[in-house]
Amino acid sequence: MKKVKYFLIYGMTYGALSLLPLLSYAEDDDGLGGMAQRLAGGPLEGLYSFMRGVCLLVGIVLLMVAVNKYQRHRMNEQEVPISTPIVYAILGAVMILLSFVHKLIEMSSS
Repeated sequence: MKKVKYFLIYGMTYGALSLLPLLSYAEDDDGLGGMAQRLAGGPLEGLYSFMRGVCLLVGIVLLMVAVNKYQRHRMNEQEVPISTPIVYAILGAVMILLSFVHKLIEMSSS
């Protein structure tokens, strides 16, 4: 029963998070035509948006893994050292910040 609960929680969460890269294509209110135009606008722009979504997705997953590892550390400190969830949390935060670095660059240039 416990495995089914974890499967439902993590499966639905990962399923919902897998749709995040699509949100980077639909960030404006242009509709389907605007999304197609952005995709056809250039291969590098599409790749950039895809990589931004992947960085965001990987960062969120790493933060979730960090929470899971911390819970396992609290149960048995010998099994998982405290450095493991700390490293995962730092890497997750870096990946999430990396996905928003373009906005920081635009804000500093204007």
